[in-house]
Amino acid sequence: MGIAFPILQMQEQPIRKVLIIDDDDNFLHAMKKILERAGFIPTAISNPLDAIPLIQREYFPLIITDLRMPGMDGMELITRIMNINPSSKVILITAFGDNHVRQEAMDKGVFGYLTKPVKREEVVELAERAVGVN
Repeated sequence: MGIAFPILQMQEQPIRKVLIIDDDDNFLHAMKKILERAGFIPTAISNPLDAIPLIQREYFPLIITDLRMPGMDGMELITRIMNINPSSKVILITAFGDNHVRQEAMDKGVFGYLTKPVKREEVVELAERAVGVN
């Protein structure tokens, strides 16, 4: 008879990679620091046009984007993200939100919506729910 080894249950850890897209460098830097401190692995870019090839090359389970940016607005970016990788969760953060914008974002399939200025706790809690931590 052989020795019996217990079967180890491996718990799947959520993938904590996040792409942050915002043309405001100060906000982008602050978001990156907040998410790093919460245990995420953030990639931050300021040009939404650079996001498309990056998303095509690399999987991000969570993408956080601003609404108003030069070159491509957040709604168009969300549409393109969903076409490239519909399993990515998207959080839209904007200073220019209203109920119409919120509804349009939800219709496009965003996971969450926050209005600037955002609270650190709100961002972390929503990001953790998006990747399945909570």
